[in-house]
Amino acid sequence: LNDPTLRRDYLYIKDFEKLIIKIISHEPVKTGTYNVGCGKSYSNLEVAEMFRKVARSDCELIIKESPRLNDAPDCLADNNLVKETFSWEPTYSLEMGLCELIDLKVQY
Repeated sequence: LNDPTLRRDYLYIKDFEKLIIKIISHEPVKTGTYNVGCGKSYSNLEVAEMFRKVARSDCELIIKESPRLNDAPDCLADNNLVKETFSWEPTYSLEMGLCELIDLKVQY
């Protein structure tokens, strides 16, 4: 990990898919600018540790502590407008999404 402290808001693709369907099904289609995310940010280290947990991996995490210049320390989407406008709520936690992705990988 180049920077274990950076925080990002992750959204599972199935939640995004449900939102897109709601948007294109809405009559009339409400255009505008909407922030989309799960509404919670996770550090790179938290994501890596969560992945190790759900993958049942004991691989060593290599932390370099070499952040990129001018990188935003925390990106968190304020998704209140999209939730209110389209009666949408993300249903997958980051851990649930990682578990599903790992299960899909094992199947193939």
